[in-house]
Amino acid sequence: MIAFDFAYSRPNTPSEAVALYETAAAQGQHALYYAGGTEIITFSRMGQMAADAIIDIKDLPECQVLGIDGEEIVIGAAVTLNQLADSDIFPLFGQTAQAIADRTARNKITVGGNVGSRRLMYREMALPFLLCDSKVKLFGPQGARLLPFTDVFHHALNLKPGELITQFYIPRSFVANTFVHLKKTKQSSVNYPLVTVLALEDGDRIRMAFSGVCAFPFRDERLEELVSNRARPLCERVKQVIEQFPHEVLHDLEGSEDYRKFVLQLTLEEILKQMGWAV
Repeated sequence: MIAFDFAYSRPNTPSEAVALYETAAAQGQHALYYAGGTEIITFSRMGQMAADAIIDIKDLPECQVLGIDGEEIVIGAAVTLNQLADSDIFPLFGQTAQAIADRTARNKITVGGNVGSRRLMYREMALPFLLCDSKVKLFGPQGARLLPFTDVFHHALNLKPGELITQFYIPRSFVANTFVHLKKTKQSSVNYPLVTVLALEDGDRIRMAFSGVCAFPFRDERLEELVSNRARPLCERVKQVIEQFPHEVLHDLEGSEDYRKFVLQLTLEEILKQMGWAV
Protein backbone atom coordinates (compact mmCIF):
# COMPACT_ATOMS: atom_id res chain seq x y z
CA MET A 1 0.00 0.00 0.00
CA ILE A 2 1.20 3.52 -0.86
CA ALA A 3 0.36 5.61 2.18
CA PHE A 4 0.29 9.08 0.65
CA ASP A 5 -1.87 11.01 -1.81
CA PHE A 6 -0.44 12.45 -4.99
CA ALA A 7 -1.54 14.19 -8.17
CA TYR A 8 -1.09 12.01 -11.27
CA SER A 9 -0.45 13.48 -14.72
CA ARG A 10 0.24 11.95 -18.13
CA PRO A 11 1.68 14.61 -20.45
CA ASN A 12 1.89 14.24 -24.23
CA THR A 13 5.24 15.95 -24.79
CA PRO A 14 8.48 16.49 -22.88
CA SER A 15 7.72 20.22 -22.66
CA GLU A 16 4.36 19.44 -21.00
CA ALA A 17 6.11 17.11 -18.56
CA VAL A 18 8.65 19.75 -17.59
CA ALA A 19 5.92 22.40 -17.24
CA LEU A 20 4.05 20.11 -14.82
CA TYR A 21 7.25 19.59 -12.85
CA GLU A 22 7.91 23.32 -12.64
CA THR A 23 4.34 24.05 -11.56
CA ALA A 24 4.62 21.52 -8.75
CA ALA A 25 8.01 22.88 -7.68
CA ALA A 26 6.70 26.46 -7.65
CA GLN A 27 3.99 25.31 -5.24
CA GLY A 28 6.55 23.75 -2.94
CA GLN A 29 5.63 20.22 -4.01
CA HIS A 30 7.93 17.29 -4.66
CA ALA A 31 7.43 15.88 -8.16
CA LEU A 32 8.76 12.65 -9.66
CA TYR A 33 8.93 11.48 -13.26
CA TYR A 34 7.46 7.99 -13.66
CA ALA A 35 8.13 5.44 -16.41
CA GLY A 36 8.36 1.82 -15.29
CA GLY A 37 7.56 2.75 -11.72
CA THR A 38 9.23 -0.25 -10.07
CA GLU A 39 11.47 1.86 -7.86
CA ILE A 40 8.81 4.43 -6.98
CA ILE A 41 6.22 1.78 -6.10
CA THR A 42 8.63 -0.41 -4.13
CA PHE A 43 10.13 2.33 -1.98
CA SER A 44 6.83 4.16 -1.55
CA ARG A 45 5.28 1.00 -0.13
CA MET A 46 8.23 0.73 2.25
CA GLY A 47 7.69 4.30 3.40
CA GLN A 48 11.08 5.34 2.04
CA MET A 49 9.85 7.55 -0.81
CA ALA A 50 7.04 10.06 -1.20
CA ALA A 51 5.86 12.59 -3.76
CA ASP A 52 3.15 15.20 -4.17
CA ALA A 53 3.04 14.83 -7.95
CA ILE A 54 3.73 11.86 -10.24
CA ILE A 55 4.38 12.73 -13.89
CA ASP A 56 4.01 9.67 -16.14
CA ILE A 57 6.36 9.91 -19.12
CA LYS A 58 6.32 6.31 -20.33
CA ASP A 59 4.08 7.02 -23.33
CA LEU A 60 5.99 10.03 -24.65
CA PRO A 61 6.78 9.13 -28.29
CA GLU A 62 10.39 10.31 -27.97
CA CYS A 63 10.91 8.01 -25.00
CA GLN A 64 9.53 4.94 -26.81
CA VAL A 65 11.89 5.03 -29.80
CA LEU A 66 13.99 1.93 -30.44
CA GLY A 67 15.69 1.82 -33.80
CA ILE A 68 18.47 2.93 -36.12
CA ASP A 69 18.98 6.48 -37.33
CA GLY A 70 21.81 6.68 -39.81
CA GLU A 71 24.99 5.60 -38.07
CA GLU A 72 23.46 5.58 -34.61
CA ILE A 73 21.23 3.31 -32.57
CA VAL A 74 18.55 5.25 -30.71
CA ILE A 75 17.08 3.92 -27.46
CA GLY A 76 14.23 5.78 -25.80
CA ALA A 77 14.44 6.24 -22.05
CA ALA A 78 11.07 4.52 -21.50
CA VAL A 79 11.98 1.40 -23.51
CA THR A 80 11.76 -1.55 -21.14
CA LEU A 81 14.64 -3.92 -20.56
CA ASN A 82 12.72 -6.75 -22.22
CA GLN A 83 11.92 -4.62 -25.27
CA LEU A 84 15.61 -3.81 -25.62
CA ALA A 85 16.77 -7.41 -25.11
CA ASP A 86 14.12 -8.94 -27.38
CA SER A 87 14.85 -6.48 -30.20
CA ASP A 88 18.42 -7.83 -30.57
CA ILE A 89 19.30 -4.41 -31.96
CA PHE A 90 22.63 -4.47 -30.10
CA PRO A 91 23.52 -7.73 -28.29
CA LEU A 92 25.90 -5.93 -25.92
CA PHE A 93 22.97 -3.94 -24.54
CA GLY A 94 20.55 -6.85 -24.78
CA GLN A 95 22.67 -9.21 -22.69
CA THR A 96 23.20 -6.52 -20.07
CA ALA A 97 19.44 -5.94 -19.88
CA GLN A 98 18.64 -9.67 -19.65
CA ALA A 99 20.88 -10.06 -16.60
CA ILE A 100 18.91 -7.51 -14.56
CA ALA A 101 16.08 -8.82 -12.33
CA ASP A 102 13.60 -11.42 -13.63
CA ARG A 103 11.56 -11.30 -16.82
CA THR A 104 8.41 -10.07 -15.10
CA ALA A 105 10.25 -7.14 -13.55
CA ARG A 106 12.00 -6.39 -16.85
CA ASN A 107 8.60 -5.85 -18.43
CA LYS A 108 8.38 -2.72 -16.27
CA ILE A 109 11.95 -1.60 -15.64
CA THR A 110 13.00 0.97 -18.23
CA VAL A 111 16.45 1.75 -19.59
CA GLY A 112 16.32 5.33 -18.36
CA GLY A 113 14.94 4.30 -14.99
CA ASN A 114 17.74 1.83 -14.34
CA VAL A 115 20.47 4.23 -15.44
CA GLY A 116 18.97 7.05 -13.40
CA SER A 117 18.21 5.06 -10.25
CA ARG A 118 18.82 6.98 -7.03
CA ARG A 119 17.96 4.15 -4.64
CA LEU A 120 19.80 1.17 -6.13
CA MET A 121 23.53 1.58 -6.57
CA TYR A 122 24.08 -1.03 -9.27
CA ARG A 123 22.65 0.78 -12.33
CA GLU A 124 23.91 -2.02 -14.56
CA MET A 125 22.43 -0.56 -17.74
CA ALA A 126 24.92 2.28 -17.44
CA LEU A 127 27.81 -0.09 -18.23
CA PRO A 128 27.35 -0.40 -22.02
CA PHE A 129 26.71 3.33 -22.34
CA LEU A 130 30.00 4.00 -20.53
CA LEU A 131 31.88 1.77 -22.99
CA CYS A 132 30.35 2.80 -26.31
CA ASP A 133 30.95 6.56 -26.63
CA SER A 134 27.23 7.09 -26.14
CA LYS A 135 25.27 10.33 -26.02
CA VAL A 136 22.18 11.14 -24.01
CA LYS A 137 19.39 13.56 -24.89
CA LEU A 138 17.88 15.45 -21.97
CA PHE A 139 14.90 17.79 -21.82
CA GLY A 140 14.47 20.38 -19.11
CA PRO A 141 13.30 23.91 -18.38
CA GLN A 142 15.87 25.33 -20.83
CA GLY A 143 14.91 22.88 -23.58
CA ALA A 144 16.78 19.93 -25.07
CA ARG A 145 20.45 19.05 -24.50
CA LEU A 146 22.46 16.38 -26.30
CA LEU A 147 25.60 15.47 -24.37
CA PRO A 148 28.19 12.70 -24.12
CA PHE A 149 26.90 10.15 -21.63
CA THR A 150 30.05 10.49 -19.55
CA ASP A 151 29.39 14.23 -19.13
CA VAL A 152 26.23 13.55 -17.12
CA PHE A 153 27.00 10.16 -15.60
CA HIS A 154 29.79 10.02 -13.05
CA HIS A 155 28.99 7.14 -10.68
CA ALA A 156 25.35 8.30 -10.94
CA LEU A 157 23.26 10.40 -13.31
CA ASN A 158 23.58 14.13 -12.65
CA LEU A 159 20.63 16.08 -14.03
CA LYS A 160 19.49 19.64 -13.50
CA PRO A 161 16.23 20.16 -11.56
CA GLY A 162 13.26 19.25 -13.74
CA GLU A 163 15.31 17.51 -16.44
CA LEU A 164 14.35 14.11 -17.80
CA ILE A 165 16.09 11.67 -20.13
CA THR A 166 14.38 11.21 -23.48
CA GLN A 167 16.84 9.20 -25.61
CA PHE A 168 20.24 7.55 -25.79
CA TYR A 169 22.42 7.44 -28.94
CA ILE A 170 25.09 4.80 -29.57
CA PRO A 171 27.42 4.58 -32.60
CA ARG A 172 26.51 1.56 -34.74
CA SER A 173 30.21 0.87 -35.30
CA PHE A 174 30.43 -0.79 -31.87
CA VAL A 175 27.91 -3.51 -32.78
CA ALA A 176 30.59 -5.59 -34.52
CA ASN A 177 33.03 -5.48 -31.60
CA THR A 178 33.65 -8.61 -29.54
CA PHE A 179 32.28 -8.36 -26.01
CA VAL A 180 31.74 -10.46 -22.88
CA HIS A 181 29.24 -9.76 -20.11
CA LEU A 182 29.63 -11.68 -16.85
CA LYS A 183 27.54 -11.26 -13.73
CA LYS A 184 28.34 -13.13 -10.53
CA THR A 185 25.77 -13.30 -7.72
CA LYS A 186 25.73 -14.75 -4.23
CA GLN A 187 23.17 -17.45 -4.99
CA SER A 188 20.58 -17.48 -7.78
CA SER A 189 21.22 -15.74 -11.08
CA VAL A 190 18.32 -13.36 -10.36
CA ASN A 191 19.94 -11.26 -7.68
CA TYR A 192 22.00 -8.17 -7.09
CA PRO A 193 25.56 -8.61 -8.35
CA LEU A 194 28.60 -9.38 -6.31
CA VAL A 195 30.48 -8.51 -9.47
CA THR A 196 29.32 -7.50 -12.92
CA VAL A 197 31.95 -6.85 -15.57
CA LEU A 198 31.26 -5.80 -19.14
CA ALA A 199 34.24 -5.99 -21.49
CA LEU A 200 34.40 -4.69 -25.06
CA GLU A 201 37.27 -5.21 -27.50
CA ASP A 202 38.44 -1.98 -29.09
CA GLY A 203 41.36 -2.56 -31.41
CA ASP A 204 44.48 -3.26 -29.36
CA ARG A 205 42.81 -2.76 -25.98
CA ILE A 206 39.83 -3.88 -23.94
CA ARG A 207 37.34 -1.45 -22.48
CA MET A 208 35.81 -2.51 -19.15
CA ALA A 209 33.03 -1.28 -16.88
CA PHE A 210 32.12 -2.59 -13.44
CA SER A 211 29.07 -2.83 -11.20
CA GLY A 212 28.53 -4.48 -7.82
CA VAL A 213 32.19 -4.26 -6.83
CA CYS A 214 31.90 -0.71 -5.50
CA ALA A 215 29.05 1.54 -4.41
CA PHE A 216 28.55 2.74 -7.99
CA PRO A 217 29.15 1.59 -11.58
CA PHE A 218 32.22 2.96 -13.32
CA ARG A 219 34.77 2.67 -16.08
CA ASP A 220 38.48 3.27 -15.46
CA GLU A 221 40.91 3.62 -18.36
CA ARG A 222 43.93 2.95 -16.15
CA LEU A 223 42.58 -0.53 -15.35
CA GLU A 224 41.99 -1.05 -19.07
CA GLU A 225 45.65 -0.31 -19.76
CA LEU A 226 46.71 -2.90 -17.20
CA VAL A 227 44.40 -5.63 -18.42
CA SER A 228 45.21 -4.97 -22.09
CA ASN A 229 48.98 -5.25 -21.67
CA ARG A 230 49.67 -8.54 -23.43
CA ALA A 231 53.38 -8.22 -22.67
CA ARG A 232 52.56 -9.45 -19.17
CA PRO A 233 51.09 -12.86 -18.23
CA LEU A 234 47.37 -13.13 -17.56
CA CYS A 235 47.74 -13.75 -13.83
CA GLU A 236 50.02 -10.73 -13.43
CA ARG A 237 47.65 -8.41 -15.28
CA VAL A 238 44.69 -9.49 -13.18
CA LYS A 239 46.71 -9.17 -9.98
CA GLN A 240 47.65 -5.60 -10.94
CA VAL A 241 44.00 -4.71 -11.52
CA ILE A 242 43.02 -6.01 -8.08
CA GLU A 243 45.94 -4.28 -6.36
CA GLN A 244 45.36 -0.95 -8.13
CA PHE A 245 41.58 -0.93 -7.98
CA PRO A 246 40.71 2.77 -7.79
CA HIS A 247 37.70 2.67 -5.45
CA GLU A 248 36.76 1.07 -2.15
CA VAL A 249 35.42 -2.45 -2.65
CA LEU A 250 32.08 -3.15 -0.99
CA HIS A 251 31.85 -5.14 2.23
CA ASP A 252 28.21 -5.95 2.98
CA LEU A 253 25.69 -8.76 3.43
CA GLU A 254 26.05 -9.78 -0.21
CA GLY A 255 29.77 -10.43 0.23
CA SER A 256 32.88 -9.32 2.07
CA GLU A 257 35.57 -7.15 0.48
CA ASP A 258 37.97 -10.09 0.25
CA TYR A 259 35.34 -12.36 -1.28
CA ARG A 260 34.39 -9.75 -3.86
CA LYS A 261 38.04 -9.33 -4.82
CA PHE A 262 38.35 -13.10 -5.19
CA VAL A 263 35.25 -13.26 -7.40
CA LEU A 264 36.49 -10.28 -9.41
CA GLN A 265 39.83 -12.01 -10.01
CA LEU A 266 38.14 -15.16 -11.33
CA THR A 267 35.73 -13.09 -13.42
CA LEU A 268 38.51 -11.11 -15.08
CA GLU A 269 40.45 -14.27 -15.85
CA GLU A 270 37.35 -15.86 -17.37
CA ILE A 271 36.62 -12.80 -19.49
CA LEU A 272 40.14 -12.53 -20.87
CA LYS A 273 40.18 -16.22 -21.74
CA GLN A 274 36.80 -15.99 -23.50
CA MET A 275 37.98 -12.98 -25.50
CA GLY A 276 41.26 -14.60 -26.49
CA TRP A 277 43.33 -12.15 -24.47
CA ALA A 278 44.81 -14.65 -22.02
CA VAL A 279 48.16 -14.56 -23.82
